[in-house]
Amino acid sequence: SGNTPPTRMATSSSITAPNSSAEI
Repeated sequence: SGNTPPTRMATSSSITAPNSSAEI
């Protein structure tokens, strides 16, 4: 999660996003 792309820099908000599965 530390090296997340600028497209989803806000990891807190991306938790709700459908692409958050990749983050988790």
